[in-house]
Amino acid sequence: MSKLDRISILYDIYRAILKDPRITMLDIHKTVSSYKSRTTTIDLVEWGRENQIITGPFLYCNAHARVTLVKGAANPLKEFQKVKNDPSVTYAVLLCGEYSLLKVTRGGEERGPVLTYINIILPQFNGKEMIAIDDITEKGKLPEDPYPESWDDMDWKVYFTMGDPSLPFLQVGKKLDVSYMTVKRHYEKIVNDCKVLMGFFPRGYKTYSQLSLIFKTEYEIGIKKALEQLNRSSYIWKFDDHMILFLFGNDQNKMCETFQEMEENGIIHDLHVSIPTRNYTPIPEVFLC
Repeated sequence: MSKLDRISILYDIYRAILKDPRITMLDIHKTVSSYKSRTTTIDLVEWGRENQIITGPFLYCNAHARVTLVKGAANPLKEFQKVKNDPSVTYAVLLCGEYSLLKVTRGGEERGPVLTYINIILPQFNGKEMIAIDDITEKGKLPEDPYPESWDDMDWKVYFTMGDPSLPFLQVGKKLDVSYMTVKRHYEKIVNDCKVLMGFFPRGYKTYSQLSLIFKTEYEIGIKKALEQLNRSSYIWKFDDHMILFLFGNDQNKMCETFQEMEENGIIHDLHVSIPTRNYTPIPEVFLC
């Protein structure tokens, strides 16, 4: 079987996990994989995770996380190192370009505007290499991710402990000092208020050039739909009236040119471009925003 065939099977598995993050390997093998051997299916999934062709799954809801963008830091690396000593920081990106640092924190109005929308784009397997301006035709704002007002303290504890929704309930229960059934009950409640986020990168996450683009636009829905036509995932964040895109591609120059053309054509406004060089999260396997 060729590498392309293996990636194709992984893509189908990725979509199955995205639909049900607690699907078992046995069910994946029976319903998705075309391999005869269950061991071969398991090996394929492990290979896909090790090479970061598949990232996630992550459980996400709007937890009123706040975003801060630092511009023109005298010593960006030093500022980046500081975030590791700040327990409120759940995610940070060292940037080279118009911004020096992006950090996400939890709690406190003084920490910056709230992240109102986050998504990891589900791509097409045989999709495009480059976002196309002509594909961006639909105006409209992306819906704000709702804050789960009805959650109690245990709901939030289960949520923050189960950033990976495939974790065994028994394992989570031991961390929280509660029963398996308590975790299961709360998970089944909160999952209805959450998104399951996963990335698909057919060449592997680390092999792509990355760009961070921050801008305003009336075409939020159109841009999301255009990104869905690519052959690998992209990340979309929103705060106030700004979009943040984390793009992955082969040619940073071409990606920059495309978004500069979008600005010239009035599709986007107030464009700021940076290159992510390093990121930090206190628990790497969990999406903590």
